[in-house]
Amino acid sequence: MSNISYTDVLVVGAGPIGLSLAIQLKSQGFTQFRVIDKTDEPGEKLISSISRAIGVHARTLEVLEDVGVTPSLLERGKIAHTASNYYNSKLTYRVDYPSGCDTSHVKYNWNFMVTQGNTIDVLHTHLSKKLDHKVEWNTSLVEFKETDAGITAIIKNDITGELETINAKYLVGCDGCHSAVRKGLGIDFPGKVYPVKWVVCDLDIEWDIPHDDITFLGIKNAYAIALPLAGGGEGRFRVTMGMPLTEEEKKDHYEHAQPIRGGRFGKEECVAFFKKLYPSAKVKSTPAEPQQWFQVHCRMATTLAKGNCFLVGDAAHVHSPVLGQGMNMGIQDAANLAWKLVAVCRGDSSPKLLDTYKQEREFSDTEIVNFVDKVTKLVITPSRFIQYARGFVLSRILKVTPGRRKLVSKVMQLSVNYVGSESPLVKDKWSGSKGVMAGHRIPDPIVDESSGKRLFELIKGNKWNALIFIGRSPSAEEKAAAYEVAAKVHENYQGLVTAHIVQYGNASEAKPSPLSMLSDQSGVLHQVFGVTKPAIYLCRPDRYVGYRETGFNHCFDYMEKIYPSFMATGELLYG
Repeated sequence: MSNISYTDVLVVGAGPIGLSLAIQLKSQGFTQFRVIDKTDEPGEKLISSISRAIGVHARTLEVLEDVGVTPSLLERGKIAHTASNYYNSKLTYRVDYPSGCDTSHVKYNWNFMVTQGNTIDVLHTHLSKKLDHKVEWNTSLVEFKETDAGITAIIKNDITGELETINAKYLVGCDGCHSAVRKGLGIDFPGKVYPVKWVVCDLDIEWDIPHDDITFLGIKNAYAIALPLAGGGEGRFRVTMGMPLTEEEKKDHYEHAQPIRGGRFGKEECVAFFKKLYPSAKVKSTPAEPQQWFQVHCRMATTLAKGNCFLVGDAAHVHSPVLGQGMNMGIQDAANLAWKLVAVCRGDSSPKLLDTYKQEREFSDTEIVNFVDKVTKLVITPSRFIQYARGFVLSRILKVTPGRRKLVSKVMQLSVNYVGSESPLVKDKWSGSKGVMAGHRIPDPIVDESSGKRLFELIKGNKWNALIFIGRSPSAEEKAAAYEVAAKVHENYQGLVTAHIVQYGNASEAKPSPLSMLSDQSGVLHQVFGVTKPAIYLCRPDRYVGYRETGFNHCFDYMEKIYPSFMATGELLYG
């Protein structure tokens, strides 16, 4: 007979997504959760192994910095400043990441390359040692069922064979593309398999391309992505190489559901294959064994939530490694879900708040999956005309600053937003067309030029933040109204929302204790947020704008519907 235990949240899977979710939960002071994983505790073998996930984008670095992980992660990888495309060894376009980002809005204006093994090791160390929360390794999810109180799951210690029954309010599947949670819920995972086979290897490359460049290479019926890798010298790259399936392989795979064949692709074969793509390069293999032929799927779960169960990361969506979006999407899934789980489990908000995870992330994840699918089709097409046309069009787009910024922001997931998601958390009562729309990422401009401090440093802490703008030339009445709103926010939502009075120019007045006063000396906050008159921005714990309003007439209505327990007159989110 198994033991019986209780917890609020059971997280299945301790890869980068499950660990990120756990860190988000614990960083908010929430402890009533358990994390299980059927594999061994990560060690040196995992760190040195070849993995497909390697790119960590700007938005992910922001999310992880807010919970204290990014500094340790930056010690493990390598910065990529540019991305280029070559067809038949000829450069068709190159994008410079710093010039593709508005540096007044983002701290990390480059791409970061770090292996998935290192990412897992950093996340696990942070969770287990800095936050003192342990993962239960070698522990499998046997089965689960939904109950009136939540879910009942049976887990198994794979070393001792001991079974345990866990009664939990919520179950979160972070268990990858073969997710047991998704299968147990009966959620379909429709999609397709690209008619391409891939191999991943580490190569030492000497060539005329910068060593901090993400390089796409192509010839007819062969392609590769070379990503700069830390360790092993300046010219070490993790290379993903692909070629179309043969007609026999297509028949075996599509008609008979057989795995792809073709024999082992060893180190020397990898070197020879790469030399076909860029003949002038001097290429050497490394000690790491190549990851053998695999195929890439493009799939999206039909729903990210069912009952009290949620799908996060690869359990919810998978796609090609082109553009390196997958792990980054999953970490943002986790950031979106974590603060909502905490609010509901603590009784601060209605369980209906959790519906917004599905609404928001299904909307944004679908957009990203479709975007990656289109780019992948362009990369793997055998048409020489399309390859040259792609390079011609992109080179023209990238020469124009707005086009370059739009593309880079999309790749670095800075432009991911929830506008159009029908989430009730996205509310806009704004007069005028300027500023940051509700549902968009909060910009991170430099607020203090002398110290270099950015906005995120001033509003960190996994809490809501109210940016209360007095306006550029406020009257005495407008100032008084702003102070009154700030005081009311502090009084009614202490510990949940931090109120900041934003004053244009130097803050000459004494700070009204215990409120925060932000001195917008350069006027950058007023410019970025599109403010001239008194206004308020309510910024969510995941650094998205939840609500904005010109004036202060309805902001408390918004908060009362999300957190009714903080206000006696509050209603539930859905009325």
